[in-house]
Amino acid sequence: MTTTTTKAQYVLVLEKLYENKKHKNASFSLRAFSRYLGLAETVLSDIFRGNRHLPKNKAKEIVEKLELSPKEAQQFLSSVEAEHLSINALSKEKPKIQEFLTLELSDLNYEIIAHNIHYTFLSLLDLDIFENDPEWMSQKLKITKEELSKVLQNLERAGLIQINDNKITKTYKDLETPQDVSSKAIKASHEETLEKAKLALHEFDVELRYFASQTMCLNLNKIEHAKKLMREFRLKLAELMESSGEQEAKKEEVFMLAMQFYPLTNITHQK
Repeated sequence: MTTTTTKAQYVLVLEKLYENKKHKNASFSLRAFSRYLGLAETVLSDIFRGNRHLPKNKAKEIVEKLELSPKEAQQFLSSVEAEHLSINALSKEKPKIQEFLTLELSDLNYEIIAHNIHYTFLSLLDLDIFENDPEWMSQKLKITKEELSKVLQNLERAGLIQINDNKITKTYKDLETPQDVSSKAIKASHEETLEKAKLALHEFDVELRYFASQTMCLNLNKIEHAKKLMREFRLKLAELMESSGEQEAKKEEVFMLAMQFYPLTNITHQK
């Protein structure tokens, strides 16, 4: 009779990440992956084989490197914790309601920030041609009615919209998100924006889009000034585009302005 041991959830997460990295780079080794995680190669190998548990003091460090959502991070850490608890000790653990609600709220805010369909919808509400009709909204956003329902549910739970008698209004409330959650969510949002930009490059005629790039040499001390100029331009352009004092300036569509500014060479001198 043979017995099989179910691997802990965090082990499956690490194995999947390792396989993804190997798929992108066939020469990516277990040694390289262990260095990335901050573990000894023998320790990681034993964890994959089920011969060793991930040390709890390393779990939080690894979660930060993996940039997981709050829910995924909690599942990862809980999986590690479960391995270090006896069955009796685990059964005595009582759920902490306030911690659960905080986690749920953080995960909701992460979902809203990471997936820009939510802010696209908030902008949709400002269109002069907006129609309070699920069919119109879903077609305009290029999503299903089920996806639209989820977006509305998330925004209402977060307090960003109010729905009364099927009428949707914005509250102009700001999301309060822990810094670590916000940072990870913003990175995920940027990745999604880049993917959408790639699709737009082929989907829309040149009259409806503008793609341009500029290489330049600079001193690292000028980076903050460059960011300031780009922020000012972004806000000024948005103000100009969203003004609708004249009939011909009626707001009809939602567009995305995305700017990227990054090094093309290895940074040999840090400020």
